Amino acid sequence: MFLSLPILEILQIPGIIEKALEEAGISTQDGYSYSPLDILMTLLLGFLLKCQKFDEIHTILGEHDNYGVWIGKKRLPSIDVIKRRLQKFATPDLVKALKRLLAQSIAKAGIVDLGVVYLDSHFITYYGKHNISKGYSTIRRLALRGIYHHFIGDRRGRPIMFYLTNGAIRLRRTLPMLLK
Repeated sequence: MFLSLPILEILQIPGIIEKALEEAGISTQDGYSYSPLDILMTLLLGFLLKCQKFDEIHTILGEHDNYGVWIGKKRLPSIDVIKRRLQKFATPDLVKALKRLLAQSIAKAGIVDLGVVYLDSHFITYYGKHNISKGYSTIRRLALRGIYHHFIGDRRGRPIMFYLTNGAIRLRRTLPMLLK
């Protein structure tokens, strides 16, 4: 986790989150003890700790008295507060703004080269119990259940972004979505 701190500083993640909240029309100071910025920074901490669920943040950290410094408070918000507050302000507009601002920050920091990009797709076969759409597997030469991973990479092969679609949607149909 601590190896991630320099990149968070270079990309200015709290500033990106604040800008995205403003663009989505969400007030950063809404009268609650934990602002939307505090909630999103807590979720970022969970992401850096490789938590897959909200509950794991506090399971991994134990008592959360010491980690409030991450968001500039005495304590991190509880799981109930995170769930309740996130439902009120998590919107598609916020997600779009976060993705766009993060991509701009990565490009500005020179982490990826945007002069030449490469597009690639891989079909990933799904063997689970859920019924999902089929796509063509070139390995098995059959129509199988699965999803496509579409990638955009820079000149040196570093990923810029990826997009997941169901197995019926090929790269040609996702190009407009990828290039937005």
